[in-house]
Amino acid sequence: MSNHQHQGMLLPPDLSDLIASNHPVRVVNDVLDKVDITALLQQDKLGGTSSYHLCMLFKVRFTATLIIFTVAVK
Repeated sequence: MSNHQHQGMLLPPDLSDLIASNHPVRVVNDVLDKVDITALLQQDKLGGTSSYHLCMLFKVRFTATLIIFTVAVK
């Protein structure tokens, strides 16, 4: 195995660099960052710790729904 000191980074400094500036996920992210979900977090009956934060799960779900709807309309 050789040492390559001049290779690029394994990951970009910020993962948002990989997302196009006009991608719908940016809109979903901005909107859901402004939504207050404290009431939902207080009603969480699962107990313990979750692997994923509830807000992140909402973002994934809304983005997937938006993409599926966009593809279905075309």
